[in-house]
Amino acid sequence: MAFDDYPKVDLNAERSEESVLKCRQLFSRKNGFISHTVDGTNDYGTDITCQIIENNNVKPYQFPIQIKSKISYPEKILLKQSFLSTNFNTSRLAYLIKHSPTSGIIVIYDEKGEQLYYDFAYEIYNRIRASHKDDLWKNQESATILIPKSNILDTDGIQSIYSRCLNFFKNHDRLLLEHGKSYGLPIVEELSSKLKSPLEILEDIGELMFFYHKFPEILGLLDHLDKKSLRRKKIAYLGAITYTEIGDVVEADYFFKLCNRDFESFSQKERETLNFQKFKFQFYSGKFSRSKLKEMLHDIRLSSNNIDDLIYLRINLLNLDLMDKIGIDGFDEEVFIETESVFKLIIQSNRNENSKHFQLISTADILSKSINSILTGMLIDTKIIESLGGNPKKSARIKKLDKIMALNNRCHKYFRDSIDFASKEDNKLLLAHSHLALAISFFGQCIAFFIAEKKFDDKKITNQLLSEILKSSLNSYNIFNNLNLRPFAYTSITLSFEIHLLAKYWLNYDLNSVTEISKIEDAVNSFEKDDFKKRFSSVVEKIYQRHGEFNSMIPNSTTSSVYYSEEQIEVLARTFARDQGVPENRLENIKKSIRDYQLFYSRCKNPDFILASDENPFGPDAYQSAEPKFAVVSKSSNLLIAEGYNVEMILRKIGYS
Repeated sequence: MAFDDYPKVDLNAERSEESVLKCRQLFSRKNGFISHTVDGTNDYGTDITCQIIENNNVKPYQFPIQIKSKISYPEKILLKQSFLSTNFNTSRLAYLIKHSPTSGIIVIYDEKGEQLYYDFAYEIYNRIRASHKDDLWKNQESATILIPKSNILDTDGIQSIYSRCLNFFKNHDRLLLEHGKSYGLPIVEELSSKLKSPLEILEDIGELMFFYHKFPEILGLLDHLDKKSLRRKKIAYLGAITYTEIGDVVEADYFFKLCNRDFESFSQKERETLNFQKFKFQFYSGKFSRSKLKEMLHDIRLSSNNIDDLIYLRINLLNLDLMDKIGIDGFDEEVFIETESVFKLIIQSNRNENSKHFQLISTADILSKSINSILTGMLIDTKIIESLGGNPKKSARIKKLDKIMALNNRCHKYFRDSIDFASKEDNKLLLAHSHLALAISFFGQCIAFFIAEKKFDDKKITNQLLSEILKSSLNSYNIFNNLNLRPFAYTSITLSFEIHLLAKYWLNYDLNSVTEISKIEDAVNSFEKDDFKKRFSSVVEKIYQRHGEFNSMIPNSTTSSVYYSEEQIEVLARTFARDQGVPENRLENIKKSIRDYQLFYSRCKNPDFILASDENPFGPDAYQSAEPKFAVVSKSSNLLIAEGYNVEMILRKIGYS
């Protein structure tokens, strides 16, 4: 350079400076960060280091940011989601993902659009791994990385980053407190061992509780908050989405109004959840039908490019389908096909394995509960059919039963796979939820048989099953309790108590060899002072007490004083007709048959005599006569004693006037 030449500005340096300045404006004190620019000559893959501020206190929580700037970035579509693509140094990516306890963040600056985009390095790394069959790409100097176009670094994006990073660091603190000593790490026990307040529980794990449908517990905690606390941003958010989920439009409306005061201050994800719940709120308010709600959600699904949103929408639509189409009166194949599709979507998504397992067990939990509801109805129907002379081993019923049991087994596989994964990764939270989901699913299956007073064919295997699900339930309790997630721990320990009672009342089996029930009762009582706790009422006890009431609905030829109301006769007739495939125009004849059966067994005192009817669909003249034809037959000799259309006259013929 000569004397009269002026220094030239490096355009790359200019672009870098602009992107760093824009980034630091967002990672500011106002947004909960203290950011420091790293000298470009010694950055080692870091342009900015950030610290987190919480409640006006600077926390020792730091993470690195690497910024890349270009005029523009090519766009790629993956699973209907739009990504921006660029090359990135593999050694710098490795440095960012290995930063402990949370990975660093990669920010790209689109100069043409003057827009920043971001993603966590570990998410980018998982995306690369999902697109390669092996790890040979790690030997390259650079790799193509994809950053979601929806991850805009603006006021919404920065709030999302703040929440995620703060959660990472707090969970890391908990991990150190629980396991640090065993690894020789210095531990400073700042966390108090005292019980958390309702406000602390909701703000710490309220969203997690909502995700796992702990609605009664959330509502119990909300009941203990004062008016000022209810107006807090996080609490208003939880109140709006939870009260909507249970259909309480009055309370939901109050919390939605609180949220609307400063709606833009919520993160993008929180706003999407609130908007989604508003559709449900309008449905519960009577503004449109369930079919209209589903139609609107389908429209959102078709227009969504974000894979996470797509999974969330499809799980919610699946929930509605299960409520609409699955029950004791029907079995919709399309719903189960969609369930398989949702499972496949979760498995093939680019989300990290931990998130996939949480989504899988959540979806499997929904499905399993619906299946167990169907199973309960089928077993009760079978008991009624047997009592009315139908064939309980009809091939269609067996095929249906086999299918729903296979689906339940699929759910159990996802639960067990998640247990194995969580054990290998030492992921305590996932492990606890997986154990709990497995125990609830098997418990629901056993309860179905208990309600219908039926048992599995092999008593020894049943006893082993109950022992195993009690162990799973207790495992989840111990982990939740150690993590100080007491609402979940309470669910687990009360389930353990129910499993103990079920073994006793259903099989007369004692589970004290696993854990004494007195110890479980002590653990249940230890929650007496917790604010979220509702009065515990045993479901198993209620079912056991109502068995007599249920049996009074079932015809029994050995009982001479059975009397059914017209309402009961209607239920019995429709159950029989539905299961046996009887034409609708024969329903009145079935009702007449039930009334006549009732009349016959109330008068006939001969236990050898049984009453048969041609309304049985397996008879040679089924559905042929204008009205039911009856015959009295001897059980011991199989001889015909009397027959006719009028049971009153038949009774007179055999000496019972």
